[in-house]
Amino acid sequence: MWLGFTASGGAGSHRAYSRRGEPTLLNFQNRNGKIKPYQARQLIAMIDKYENEL
Repeated sequence: MWLGFTASGGAGSHRAYSRRGEPTLLNFQNRNGKIKPYQARQLIAMIDKYENEL
């Protein structure tokens, strides 16, 4: 659990994470150890939003 997100599913190379009260679901697809650029932008937005909770 990081930034309050917990694993909420996924299959194959996909992993999904959710946070109570947060409407945005973080979904990551492993592509040779990297994630897609739009997924990185979503992650950075969540870090910025919840960084004070670290």
